[in-house]
Amino acid sequence: MNLSVHIVQCLCPERHCIIGFAYERDEDENCGPLAEAACDGLRELIRRAIDSRTLNPWCGICRAPQSSWTYEDARSIFRTLEEARADLARAQEANDRARAMLGEAARN
Repeated sequence: MNLSVHIVQCLCPERHCIIGFAYERDEDENCGPLAEAACDGLRELIRRAIDSRTLNPWCGICRAPQSSWTYEDARSIFRTLEEARADLARAQEANDRARAMLGEAARN
């Protein structure tokens, strides 16, 4: 088994990440359908979040509309989610800080 961690992201045209997630997959298998399913799952998550008004249908940084967003599935440098855990947590913390700062700027 040749495991690797992939990152699936929804990106605006400026490449700001709207939502993303990581998953493990076996690179020895035909992964085209899996990558497509991961992107489809993210599309559905975003559709539901927009429908429930949990997520705005535009990029919170550049205001690009949902109709311009793209979806990507790319291999990371990590073999397992356990290996990636610390880096993913740091990225999440940085994104949380940026979101808080951008939210404050919008209120001022």
